[in-house]
Amino acid sequence: MLRSATDLLCGGCCETPTEPRRHLWLGLLLAACCLHGCGYRESRAFDAARATNTKVAYQQFLSQFPRGVRVAEARKALERIEEAEKEQRLIAEGKRLCSQADRLLARGDRTQAWRLYQYVLAYLPLSPRARTGVLRCQAGLRPKRVTLPTACQRGWVKAVATGSGLRSVRVELTRATPSPLWVVIPAGTYFSCQGGSQDMVCARTHTADLTDRTSETASLDACCANFHRATPGSFDSFGVLPAPDDDELRRLMVIIDRECPSVAARQVAVWAITDDPSPSELQRVYRLRSSFDSFGSGSPAASEEDLREARRLLKKAHIDPSAKRLFAGDAW
Repeated sequence: MLRSATDLLCGGCCETPTEPRRHLWLGLLLAACCLHGCGYRESRAFDAARATNTKVAYQQFLSQFPRGVRVAEARKALERIEEAEKEQRLIAEGKRLCSQADRLLARGDRTQAWRLYQYVLAYLPLSPRARTGVLRCQAGLRPKRVTLPTACQRGWVKAVATGSGLRSVRVELTRATPSPLWVVIPAGTYFSCQGGSQDMVCARTHTADLTDRTSETASLDACCANFHRATPGSFDSFGVLPAPDDDELRRLMVIIDRECPSVAARQVAVWAITDDPSPSELQRVYRLRSSFDSFGSGSPAASEEDLREARRLLKKAHIDPSAKRLFAGDAW
């Protein structure tokens, strides 16, 4: 047997090995047999774990052969099983929450049911049961009509208002309640600048539809309410107030919303109440300028027709134009 083994290792082309060489060949032969036996056992164990395809089976394989050649395959299979178990747990929890939401919906508590369905959708966005539940809740909730200041005070809407020049205010509205809303921004809604730029007052009533969607961005027609301050820019933010403190300004904004005058006429009428500038001050400050014009240059922004229209707006709001410096001489 020894002779045949050494002949096999030597290829049958060498003489009988000496004693040291014989020991070397025997060692190599035994090592090869051991490696073959270990690989065979590992392969058998991996095949058994794969046939069982359980978390415990792969964990036992990894503990028996921590440095085996099939370790990477076993770890990937174990990760797939753990991900599948996690998904099954989420599905089971989603079913439990949907059942709870169904019971709330049956009792008429649509708001709490809607919140539970939305929670399920956050983790299981493809859940048909939760999607159907949300639609059922929304179908049973009648839209509420509410003004922007009231909605902000009650926490139903989050509003972010930023500057957009002399003519408008940019408002981003986000619904923070499951109830669908129509948010009305009435003419006269006052936007108080948080910095040193002009405050703004809404010139046209706007209604934001937050029934099927949760957010809307709108550009509101507006007038500046501080003659001597800087023009609001995109970096200026505003707080929302229900209406200006000045009763004359409140009455004027109702007329402006109804009459739809020119931008210059409505702006002159507002400044006549908030700051009461003289004709010379108006001519010096309120001018049409390009980016290359310096302060005081450019053409007047308000024409004679705009001034006459502003005077008519004041009279329709039961405000005496002759009490304002701009119209003191009754030239318009």
